[in-house]
Amino acid sequence: MKKKCMVICSVILAFAMTACGAAPATSTPTSGAQAISGASTIPEKPEKLTLVSVANATGLWDYVKEWEEKTGIRVEISEMDLGALQTQATTYFAAQSPDIDLVYTYVALTAEWGSAGYLEEISSYLTEEEWSQFSQGALNCVRYKEGVYGLPYFYSIRLFYNNMDLLREKGFEEPPKNWDEFMKIAKACTDPSKDQYGVLMGLGNNEAVMIAYQDICALYDQTIISADNELLFTNEKGVAALEDFVELQTSGVLDPASYGVSSGPDRRARFLTGNVAMAWEWAPLMAEIKAEGTFEGAISLTPEIEVSGALTGSEGLAVSKFSNNKYWALDLLKYLTSDDVQTRYAKTSGWFPVKTKVFEDEEILKVSASMQAAKAQAEHPTFRWAAPYYSEAMPTLADNILQALNEKVPAQQALETAAEKIEPIIRSYQ
Repeated sequence: MKKKCMVICSVILAFAMTACGAAPATSTPTSGAQAISGASTIPEKPEKLTLVSVANATGLWDYVKEWEEKTGIRVEISEMDLGALQTQATTYFAAQSPDIDLVYTYVALTAEWGSAGYLEEISSYLTEEEWSQFSQGALNCVRYKEGVYGLPYFYSIRLFYNNMDLLREKGFEEPPKNWDEFMKIAKACTDPSKDQYGVLMGLGNNEAVMIAYQDICALYDQTIISADNELLFTNEKGVAALEDFVELQTSGVLDPASYGVSSGPDRRARFLTGNVAMAWEWAPLMAEIKAEGTFEGAISLTPEIEVSGALTGSEGLAVSKFSNNKYWALDLLKYLTSDDVQTRYAKTSGWFPVKTKVFEDEEILKVSASMQAAKAQAEHPTFRWAAPYYSEAMPTLADNILQALNEKVPAQQALETAAEKIEPIIRSYQ
């Protein structure tokens, strides 16, 4: 029997909603919205939609307000940290409550909730032409196996950052193009007596360890577990990626501060000290480097091994299976992903658009160096590992990766040990 997502048995917690005012107006629902309601006519407008999300300071909610004005439907947005969101949303889903219409998601949540039957599968609700306009890397956050459960609101991909002042100080005029150049630069830029190191990773918690390992796996053009549950991390490429990771530690180029880095802000704060030569990071770092003004930063393609690959990390909103307002929830998602909104959102927030046409617009590419770098890096995306058993299996794999990094066991043995423990977890979900 397929194992269900954790059912929270406590009393359902009430969401703290923020009500937004709306002026009545007419709306022309987008094509495909009728299918989601199963009706031949447009359903009556609800008074409100309920949207549950992690905090979002990118300006996204401004476009939700625009949709409110166009439709006359209020959108009550409740923001919370990721842990609280997982607990509360799962509680509502387990109770089959209609009190959530849209919920924040990323690859791991989509896999968990989609496989449990908590999310509405919407692949048939957009036309083939409409789906073709989305970047596959962006759609990955709302997709599990053959199902699509929502729409992404921005596209994100890991970028490779360089402290050009430190590189030039050591005689390097350009960022590394391949792994050998990367290691050469990393070693030259490492001087523990000055608290200077070649590369910064994130190793402060299990999730950060998994992202760091996947950063290197992407250079071998593979993820770590396939969509059909094949354990790829034990193959030749997966082992080689961990051996490369271990070499960063044994050669001394890995910044010891990495072990205290558990989030993007932590990683960015350390890189902004100017004492680290290179790092993988999400989009906001370049803007912060420019704002700090202490050194010149540059973004380059990731140092190639087999490919110059990079991990995607987009975020989206999914439609609850138990919502009574699926028609209008989808209409809001299609508004947020329209070419017009995505163009304005990219210009004001700096995040990358989910529509290929918008991403190729010369005006959008001029927004920032990060935008240009992301467009080039997106030629070789690697999808993040996502599975309904992710939260159970991930700590086991992360722990064994750390065992190898701390030189307690060889890389291959560490991964084989992880596989032995993860395989029964996978079987329990089949």
